[in-house]
Amino acid sequence: MQPAKKLLINPGFSIIEIVVFLAIIALLATITLTNFWFLQHSVVQLELSQIQAAFDYTRQLAIATNQVQIITFDQVNHSYNYGKYSNQLSNYSRFGYAPNTYGPPSDPKMPITQAVTFDHQQALISPQGVIAPGTVYLTDQQHKLTYALTAPLAQITLMRKYKNLNGRWENIN
Repeated sequence: MQPAKKLLINPGFSIIEIVVFLAIIALLATITLTNFWFLQHSVVQLELSQIQAAFDYTRQLAIATNQVQIITFDQVNHSYNYGKYSNQLSNYSRFGYAPNTYGPPSDPKMPITQAVTFDHQQALISPQGVIAPGTVYLTDQQHKLTYALTAPLAQITLMRKYKNLNGRWENIN
């Protein structure tokens, strides 16, 4: 009697296995990229909130000491100083704006040309707590999104935070 011949099967992958594998990789990549995009938005918005906190602190200091206080912005080093404090922006955010963004956020008619519009890159806070008018624009490393913190021209200063989505400013206070 002759032994039965074994049918040899090619030990490769079937097309279905490859498609399932690629679908799983695509799903994981989509989730990762979405989370990274969300992280970038969150970091830039957090930096904006920290700058607003610096304004609030400096304003209270000006009122308490009855002296003019200054916040100085260094766009080259992406940092700012107020009182005895110095803050560096994170690696994910920069002073700047996305291309073709119009401002100021309250009345966007002109292309933005400066990331900090306070005179001499300094926000002056009077002893009465009034902040000189101006805007600070923040963006991500790729300059795809723009956030703004504004001090309007007013006797009572109310800082406003904005984000720019698809060419439209949205108040995020």
